Amino acid sequence: MGNAIVAITVSYISAALGFFLAFSIYRAKPKGFLNRSLAAAFFLFSLWMICPTPSRIVADPSPLLVTWIYRVSYFLITLAGGLFLIFCLAFLKGGHPGRRWLRFLLPSIAALSLLNLTPWILTQATCANGVYRQTNGPLHPLSIATTCVLGASSLWLIHLKRRRSPGIDRARATYILIGFGVFIPLGVLLAGVLPALMSPDVTTDWIYPLTLIPIGFTAYAILRHRLLDVRMAVRQTFSYLLTLALFGVPLVAIYALTSAWWNNDAELNLAISVSTLIIAVAFTPMALRWASRLASRLFFSGLYDAVELLHEASVAITSRKDIRDGVVVCLVMACGRLGLKELTAVVPAAVTGKGVNWIMGSGERGGETFGFRREDDERSRLYRLRDRIVLAEDWDTVVETAEETLLSEMRERGLVALVPLRGPGGTQGTLLVGEKLNRFSLDPMDLDFLDQLAARIGLFIENHLLSLHLMDRVEELSEAKRMLEESDRFKSEVISITSHEFRIPLSVINGFAIILRNYFPRLSQEERDEILDHIVSSCHRLDSLLEKFLTVSSLRDGKVAVEMSPCSVEAAFNEACSTLPGDARRRVRVVLRGNGMQAETDPYCLGLILKNLLDNARRFSDDLSPITLLAEEREDHIEVEVRDEGEGIEPELSEVIFDPFTRLEEMDKHGEGIGLGLYIVRLAADLIGARVTVESSPGRGAAFRFTLPKAQGS
Repeated sequence: MGNAIVAITVSYISAALGFFLAFSIYRAKPKGFLNRSLAAAFFLFSLWMICPTPSRIVADPSPLLVTWIYRVSYFLITLAGGLFLIFCLAFLKGGHPGRRWLRFLLPSIAALSLLNLTPWILTQATCANGVYRQTNGPLHPLSIATTCVLGASSLWLIHLKRRRSPGIDRARATYILIGFGVFIPLGVLLAGVLPALMSPDVTTDWIYPLTLIPIGFTAYAILRHRLLDVRMAVRQTFSYLLTLALFGVPLVAIYALTSAWWNNDAELNLAISVSTLIIAVAFTPMALRWASRLASRLFFSGLYDAVELLHEASVAITSRKDIRDGVVVCLVMACGRLGLKELTAVVPAAVTGKGVNWIMGSGERGGETFGFRREDDERSRLYRLRDRIVLAEDWDTVVETAEETLLSEMRERGLVALVPLRGPGGTQGTLLVGEKLNRFSLDPMDLDFLDQLAARIGLFIENHLLSLHLMDRVEELSEAKRMLEESDRFKSEVISITSHEFRIPLSVINGFAIILRNYFPRLSQEERDEILDHIVSSCHRLDSLLEKFLTVSSLRDGKVAVEMSPCSVEAAFNEACSTLPGDARRRVRVVLRGNGMQAETDPYCLGLILKNLLDNARRFSDDLSPITLLAEEREDHIEVEVRDEGEGIEPELSEVIFDPFTRLEEMDKHGEGIGLGLYIVRLAADLIGARVTVESSPGRGAAFRFTLPKAQGS
């Protein structure tokens, strides 16, 4: 009798655990096929465990009652085994067994289960003095065979899942295989084979304590290795039950007692009802929050609400002006919640379009989580774009050398997973996931959350890159608009300047030509020569103006082919001086501080710079003041300077003078400029990568300087 009580107690405990597990599994994801099939199997399994209850609580049960208890038990265990087989098939196939299998299995399982309710399986069962006897029908072996086939098929499918799966899925399948691998053979033996062979049934009751084996192993696979999303459901279910037990039940009891005590006073009963309702509305949320906090401490203290954490991460990303700073804050938050050593998001240079990788992440040091952000140009395999999650646990299943190298790098850096940052337009980067601080393997719930977090980060990164690209395009359009406006302004100024500058020498030529035509016989030879000199000078003026306009046009339109080559500085100086008029040429003092200096530059552009700087110095200084043309050799470059001793330039004009058509007419001693000389200097310097600076002050002259790279071997 004592053994029977122990067996009954254990069976009821197992049934309670089974019901709780079935409810938690279903509540975690009601629309998931795996959840629904496994929850239904555990529910029927738990009903099977408490099915013998009526025969145990009745002192002398009738044969009819005992017979139907046996038949219902056979029905429930067959139906539970069939649903567990469907679950195993769905587990093997990744979530759903397929419609064809369901169309075959569901009717077959239903027919075989209903067959157990007929006399063909069990004719009669009796109970006398606590001893059960059964008379089997002609198809009883079919029932035993069905149970054996369902159990063996389920174990075979779980074995296939274990053999084909890497990492966490293999661990899940292993625990389920152990639990049901022990229980199913013993169950068939103790509840099927032995009762059929032995007249008194003395072994069936021993099967119920054994139900703790599959329930325990499956619960461990669910809670430790996250077979299904049930941990949060377990915690929430406990919170609701605790709130109901500690707040709801006492409140209802108090209401019932007070209503019974003052049942004759209708107004008082109404007041009690209203007061109870107010208390329930006011304090139930507080009681539920308290129960939730208690449940979070009792059940899975490291668990987090993935939906809430994703929302907090999104808020953290969008609350920062720079999206990369927001990603860092988000990763610091997630790294701390998940207890990871490292969590880094990498957007490779191929995606950023900036020539560098964006590195945003968080790590753990001295018990504190810190964030970091940097840019680099490293070309690591870890940074490559990929479409699937890579787990370090896949080490034993890798056959390709490239994948083996990648997993080796992951091991060296202490990474357990690479999760793609997926955006609507494709993969934007990779989320590098470090090891857990507690040395446990990465939980599937964590992996699911990290996959969702990576998708969220990928979405924000893609939007950010699109906005940057749009801003770049806007800047390009603004620059193009500015250049068009500058071009229009330049054309207008060209028309204005040319109409003025060309008119003067043309007027001189025209006037003196008329004089020669009308008064040639009357003019002396000296007067004729003077007139011809004026005409020649005006022609030179026109030629100089035309040359400057053509030079500016070729430089602006990119028609000048720059060819960098070794160039003698001394030869370039001599050629530039030769372009000056005779009197001005004698004013130039050439200073070469270095022997045989060779510059790596374009000779044509260098000549333009020197020629126009010398011409500028000539025009803005007195005819008798010297002009210094200096070249000084440095360690890796040559510094060139053109200095005059004219009236100098105001500091605020030091940049303006390089703009086109900028003229300081009051300082021009010869009145020959049109404001293009220094503009040509700037354009030519830009082509060879030089920058011309000016040092000047009023009354102290001006010094124009630029540097040239030394030629190799110089």
